[in-house]
Amino acid sequence: MLQMVNSERTLVNALTILSTSIAVLVSTGFLMWNAGDVTIEASLVPTAMFSSGWHHCRSPTSARIRKLLVVAMTQGQKHVVLRSFGIVEISYESYLSIVKSSYSAFSILY
Repeated sequence: MLQMVNSERTLVNALTILSTSIAVLVSTGFLMWNAGDVTIEASLVPTAMFSSGWHHCRSPTSARIRKLLVVAMTQGQKHVVLRSFGIVEISYESYLSIVKSSYSAFSILY
């Protein structure tokens, strides 16, 4: 955006900046597409474990398995957060906020 504001307003400059912006948004969108699938599938794991029929096992050796499944279901209920470089949270909401803030800054500067 800063490059577009400071450069000449010619068609070639506008096309290069536009193509770069589209490439960044599309690549980030593909990342969010996959990250969204991971977070949705991770949220379904505890329900799938509970529905597996683990509570019907009554043998003495299955007591240990039942305890492990209860712990796994408890851990699986925690919200999955993907982070980029351990700092930036990667989610659909963060992607939308990046797109909205960049558009807002562009509309103010240009």
